[in-house]
Amino acid sequence: MRVINRAGLILLAVFSGTTALGDSGEDSNDLEQLVGLIVGDFNNVLQVANLPAEDAGNYNILHHHRVRISSPELPGYWVYGQIIEQGKPGIYRQVVTQYFRDESDILKSRSYGFADPAIKSAGTPDTGFLNALSPDQLTRKLPDSCNFTWKQENNQFIGTIDHRQCIIQSRYKDEKRQLFAKEILFDTGMWGQEG
Repeated sequence: MRVINRAGLILLAVFSGTTALGDSGEDSNDLEQLVGLIVGDFNNVLQVANLPAEDAGNYNILHHHRVRISSPELPGYWVYGQIIEQGKPGIYRQVVTQYFRDESDILKSRSYGFADPAIKSAGTPDTGFLNALSPDQLTRKLPDSCNFTWKQENNQFIGTIDHRQCIIQSRYKDEKRQLFAKEILFDTGMWGQEG
């Protein structure tokens, strides 16, 4: 998320059309529950509207859209997500995220982009395209040290990127940067911060 204020973006999002349960409406495993909370449409309109007047101009209204991918070539839990900045043309960010358990049985997620940059300029991919995705159409966005680690706490999931481990080369400057992020997903919304 692009942040004009260097302190980081805090995103309070409101869901529509999703639940913490699997498609059957019954309790399912925690990966299924996590992905059930991730998919949907979100925005930070309420948060931006409630900022003090001196801060309001430092934040953009962001609209998130996330859908589950059901490609036979991508087994497991995959989600397509995009962010659109209100008042700006086109898609600001696209990501394909894999949710999985690592070798230590810890819930993780890793981000991919589309190998073909023309996909972003074409707009939102249709369901048929997403459900036919193959690994060769994707490229890693960040190293494994920047994977999210997720923990379930009661009816919510807390995901973090460890800023001590996630160090990347800036695309814009000749410098290394530490990334951090935190998301809290619950059945009626999402809170997030990154920087």
